[in-house]
Amino acid sequence: MRVFVGFFLFFVVNAIASKAQFINDIRGRPVTTLQYENLSGSPFYSDKYLKGTVNIKGNIKVIQVYLKLDQVKDILLAKNNLTSETPIEITDDVLNFKLIGAEGDTTMFKRVPNGDGYYEVLYNGKTSLLKRTKKKILETPVYNSAAIEKSAVSTISYFILTKEGKLVPIKLDKNSFLSALDKDKVKDIEQYVSKEKLGFKNELNLKKITGYYNTLN
Repeated sequence: MRVFVGFFLFFVVNAIASKAQFINDIRGRPVTTLQYENLSGSPFYSDKYLKGTVNIKGNIKVIQVYLKLDQVKDILLAKNNLTSETPIEITDDVLNFKLIGAEGDTTMFKRVPNGDGYYEVLYNGKTSLLKRTKKKILETPVYNSAAIEKSAVSTISYFILTKEGKLVPIKLDKNSFLSALDKDKVKDIEQYVSKEKLGFKNELNLKKITGYYNTLN
């Protein structure tokens, strides 16, 4: 009986894993990145495919997949492995995904209602701090030549996603950040910032401040 139960559990676990873990469960289309050859700068969040997980609408979670975010086209590319396999562009409705770095650190991206593309989650809570990086290809004629130099340039924006689900654009300054928060919490935030000697000009500080703000709600 123990042998039978053990085999049955092994079969069930592996059946679930085979359905949940692989790219076969994702709808997509083959893509090529040849248009990015001879380009200065990177059109991607990371030039390397990184291990990751994807949450797709319909309660589907895909793990053990390799991902790359194209920040020019705002599309998510996926592979089963790092060999010569052709990547696919995921065409399913992606809710969010996580990238796992070489040191085991994770970076989460998500879509939000009324948003535009994928937002990097700097702090995730009832009130979240988001970052939006949009890239474009800039073509510059070379002086006294018919050649064209191509480079990827970035535009970075920051947002507060409120507990009500409202996406509020902010700048890296005190007035802009505080105006996106509940007015009755501003004094508490100012006292915390003063005590911890924090500014509003960098992401790390804003992550700490957003984290503290969430403890007040």
